[in-house]
Amino acid sequence: MTGAADETKLLLVNAHGRTWYWREPGPQPLCTQTVKPSKKFGGGSILLWGCMSAAGVGNLCGIFVTMTGSVYTEILERHMLRSTAWLLPRGCTDLILQQDNDPKHTSRRAQRWLDENHVATLAWPVQ
Repeated sequence: MTGAADETKLLLVNAHGRTWYWREPGPQPLCTQTVKPSKKFGGGSILLWGCMSAAGVGNLCGIFVTMTGSVYTEILERHMLRSTAWLLPRGCTDLILQQDNDPKHTSRRAQRWLDENHVATLAWPVQ
């Protein structure tokens, strides 16, 4: 069974500085739902890691440190392995992980962890 995993960065404030909301047509007074405070210099972001397969989605993990090969292997250990309980069909033990060629994914440490845990990876084209 093939599963995919990757990280994504979510901005806490929209990159354009715009927030969308629904309201009834016609004039309405200003309220806390329609007037938001502004943030200077982007307002911050969070980095998330997640995984999925044809059977569904796995654990979601917040990453609050600089991503390295060792941090990535810890995420695989704590979150991907636990997620395989419901991401793999009953009785299936073969997992093929799809991941991009990010340096932390292809690091020696990550490759060693994948080999030790018998996790095959899907070949990913360079471009």
